[in-house]
Amino acid sequence: MKHRAKPLPSLCLLALCLLTVGLLAVPPLPALAAAGELACKPGADCREPVTGLDFAWVPGGCFRMGCDTRGGVEHACEPDERPLREVCVHGFWLAKTELTQGQLARLRGQAVPPVPEVDLPATDLSWQDAKRLMEPLRGLTGPNLRPRLPTEAEWEYACTAGGRVGPYSFGLPADNQGWEVLNAGGQAHAVAQRSPNPFGLFDMSGNVWEWCEDSFHFTAYSYLGKDDPRQSRDTGRRVRRGGSFRYCTTCMRCSNRKSAPPEDRMDDMGLRFALEPVPR
Repeated sequence: MKHRAKPLPSLCLLALCLLTVGLLAVPPLPALAAAGELACKPGADCREPVTGLDFAWVPGGCFRMGCDTRGGVEHACEPDERPLREVCVHGFWLAKTELTQGQLARLRGQAVPPVPEVDLPATDLSWQDAKRLMEPLRGLTGPNLRPRLPTEAEWEYACTAGGRVGPYSFGLPADNQGWEVLNAGGQAHAVAQRSPNPFGLFDMSGNVWEWCEDSFHFTAYSYLGKDDPRQSRDTGRRVRRGGSFRYCTTCMRCSNRKSAPPEDRMDDMGLRFALEPVPR
C-alpha cells in the first residue's frame, strides 16, 4: 500500500513561501576563509575578513635596539635594556591594533560584544591563551602564513618604525599621546584612538601590555645575535612590552622590557598578532 506524503503545516508553508520570495531573511554566518585564501603580499597591508584583523607590513631592516640616552628618557633606562646594539629583522606583518574583544569573539566563534566593548583591547589573556589562539587563526590565514606573537626584537623594531622614531612610538615625549596612568582614568580605551606610528601601528605605546614570543632573560642583550634574535631558552617568564593604562609615561618607551609568568592573566595585558610568510 502506498503512503501519501503528509501535508505541510500551514506555518511551514508560509515560511517556505516567504523564503522563496526573499521576505524571510536569514542572516548568513560569516564564512570561514578556506586555507590559503588570505593573500598577503610582502610590501602591502592585508586584512583577515572573518575576524577583521588588519595587518600592516613591517619591512625588514636594521636598527639600534635598546634604551638610547637621547630623547629625554635616559633617567628611565634600565640595565636589561642595554647594551644598545644593532639588530636586523626580516619583513613580517603585525596587527595594526591590539587584539580587540570583538576580534577575539569572532576568533573563538562567540557572540560579538556590543559597542563600546567590541573595540576595547581583549585583556586577561595569558601567554598560554595567546598560543592557543594560533590554531583557529591558522585555519583562517592558510598554509602560506604563520600566525604567532612578535619576537621581542620585532616588537621594538616595529614600535620605533625601524628606528625612525623614539623613544616612544609617537616620537619624542608629548602630552596625551598614549594611554597611561595620567590620562587613561584607570581603564583601557578603544584601540586606534591615537595617531599611528609611521608603520601604521596604533597603541604601541600605552593602553595595554602586549605579550611577545620570547622568554625573558635579564642579560639577553649581552649574548643574543644580531639577525632575528630570539630568546627561546625557557626561563619561566615571558616578555611583555609597551606599557599600559596603569603605568607611568616613561614605561611606554619602546625599549622598556617587562615580564610575567606565561600563565598570568591581567586586566591590563593583551596581545598583538604577527604573521610571517612560510618559505616554499
